[in-house]
Amino acid sequence: MNVFVLKGVLLDAGSASGTAPTLKDRVFESISFPGFINSTYDVIGVEFGLGIMELPRRDEPATVKIQIWNLNEQKNFILNWRHFLKGSRFGIITWNQHGDVSQLEEFVKDCLDKCPEINIGIVVQQDGGGDGDAGAVDVDAIPARLEKRFGIRAAMARDIGTMMEDLVNECLDNARAVHVLPVSRAADLAHVPSIQNPFYNYLTRVSDNLLRFLAQHGVRVEDDYALLENDEHVFRINLARASLHVASKHCDGCRERPCREAFTKVCVVLDSQIKRGFASEDLGFTPPDLFVLSMVFAIENGLLPSSVTSQFPKAKPCTRRK
Repeated sequence: MNVFVLKGVLLDAGSASGTAPTLKDRVFESISFPGFINSTYDVIGVEFGLGIMELPRRDEPATVKIQIWNLNEQKNFILNWRHFLKGSRFGIITWNQHGDVSQLEEFVKDCLDKCPEINIGIVVQQDGGGDGDAGAVDVDAIPARLEKRFGIRAAMARDIGTMMEDLVNECLDNARAVHVLPVSRAADLAHVPSIQNPFYNYLTRVSDNLLRFLAQHGVRVEDDYALLENDEHVFRINLARASLHVASKHCDGCRERPCREAFTKVCVVLDSQIKRGFASEDLGFTPPDLFVLSMVFAIENGLLPSSVTSQFPKAKPCTRRK
């Protein structure tokens, strides 16, 4: 089996205010898993995601390890995102149907100038009445427009999973193409099943022991999320990916209050030299604390393994003088 490593970038081409973070964040969650638990992306403006794809190629099956560089996040970004394009084999650009199509084309041009062999996927947020809406760009006309300007084959995509598989296969074939995927709502984007977690056993899916611990302490768990709240915010901790999502309690945009789209993914770390993390005395339990808590939980629930119990002292008469 052949093994490949491909770098990809995720960009936003000037979506309408309030739309870009939601769509871009949803795409990032759909095509990758958290890359570095102790990431310092908030310092340099880059968030990393990783994934593994098993592709049934014509000649021989291939294992493809993908790196996703989430660029141009304005709230944290310091450097020019174009500096990070070098070496990218594919790029995903999010864009709003009511945005400036010439700006979208400039993003495509920047990607092609920096990486001539790059393949591009464009995820378009459709609003309201669709193509007939005033001020909306005809999404179906975008592939022909890009083909005419850049001379690259372009087509509409059926879903994000198919688009990712096509992009990666075309990278391996050294073929250039652009795929355009329209979506009605960012929340409709589900995780791509063919993209697997490279760190399956490393800080991703929590154990049944933790679920039992949360239940013992009255923490509500629904649909793989631990749900907590205070006076100002609602917190959702993703138990499958160890990620934190926060929404304001004052969001009144819809009846759900807050709905799924109101939640923002927040960067959290265990601990690092640059940023204090949750595995520190300042914020939570230190690594030794977590180790001791595991011992206490195992003892209280009768889960000690034989490798531990075999070391217990045998009962014997005390020889100490009374």
